[in-house]
Amino acid sequence: MLLKGVLPEAAVWHRKPDEPAVVDDKSLTEPTDAALDKYPQWFNYPFDPWTSYYYGYEYPSESLQDGCFPAEENDTFWRSFNDEFVAVKTKGYYAFSYTDKSMHEWQRNAICKKEVEATRNNSWNAVHGIQLVWSPEYGTLMASTGWNAHTYAMTAALLQDDTYTFPDYWKLKSEVNEETRTIELENPFLNGEATIRRTIIFHEDEIKVELHINQLKDWTPKECFEQFPIIDKPNCTFQFEFNGVWSQEPTQSCTTFKATNDKGAGFLIVFEEPVRLNWGTLQEAYEYAIKPLKLELGNDFKQGQAIKLTYTIKPIR
Repeated sequence: MLLKGVLPEAAVWHRKPDEPAVVDDKSLTEPTDAALDKYPQWFNYPFDPWTSYYYGYEYPSESLQDGCFPAEENDTFWRSFNDEFVAVKTKGYYAFSYTDKSMHEWQRNAICKKEVEATRNNSWNAVHGIQLVWSPEYGTLMASTGWNAHTYAMTAALLQDDTYTFPDYWKLKSEVNEETRTIELENPFLNGEATIRRTIIFHEDEIKVELHINQLKDWTPKECFEQFPIIDKPNCTFQFEFNGVWSQEPTQSCTTFKATNDKGAGFLIVFEEPVRLNWGTLQEAYEYAIKPLKLELGNDFKQGQAIKLTYTIKPIR
């Protein structure tokens, strides 16, 4: 409700109670220590005085029996939420993408360009593109979180002053086409170093990504990279392939990254041309871990230089 008029697709699901709510002096009391321990999220938000009333009295809620997440539905679908979020479900995978913008320009002042400690309370920056990839047999391959610069699926660069530059949220140009199952995204880096154009095509059995980076000036970052926030979880193995040889760690050149579980299900990320991959710093918070997989794009660029990168994400079933 707080986002009404700002985020058009924001909504609250509820059902009306059979009997009107009765509120008296004994109904609304100071939360106990037990309540704070059990529902800490209720008391982290400045408007939470109305939360317990709304969900506890006005619209009492209960567990949804036999419910399932959209990713687990049997039907395949393409769902666009005001062309700002796109969810795609095929027989082999589910993907969720952020494809437009709703934040106002004045919120630019809240941009964080520095690396910060990983914590669930963070909300680093909004980044467009595929932010989650999942399959029924493997689970989640990658998922962006707001922890810090290491936990997003994005193109970014670490500059000489140890700040980050990444696609400018407010200068995004985007097009969502359900008929061709394509998403087109284009925006410059924050400091105008380069323009990033990303085309995402959702085929039935794989996702194809085409990335074009055009340098707008001469610049020398410490590193520039395409990042995949790979979920690190038990019973999963990561491997890298070049010329038919597989290894547990990335080599000088790679053409395929493979993630599999102990049942053999997983994902392949296949690159059209050999690339250099490296693991970033492991990010852990609340028993949840992300291994940022970084594809190196270089660190010395000239105005007019163009980089093209093509890869596919394909489930192993």
